[in-house]
Amino acid sequence: MKSKFTFWDIEIEIVTSERGYGENDGKGLTHMDTISNNLIKTFMNVTNRNTLSTNSMKFVNPTTTSVGTEVIGNELVYRRSIMISFKSRIQISS
Repeated sequence: MKSKFTFWDIEIEIVTSERGYGENDGKGLTHMDTISNNLIKTFMNVTNRNTLSTNSMKFVNPTTTSVGTEVIGNELVYRRSIMISFKSRIQISS
């Protein structure tokens, strides 16, 4: 059997809000940074990268968009995307 490479992307969209309860009120941007950093650390972890690679899901370093803001129903919302591009080898019949 022959094989060829295929490339594909996933986008993870993170949305946080300034609205919270108690001490979490007004911390939307802080939560955005925490969630983004934790996702990047998870994908960049050597064990996770090796596991994905072993399963034919090699990827390049994730890229992130800058944080955008919008108001939805009088609520300030933050939005960011993390893009991850993968390269896989698939078997094809000749």
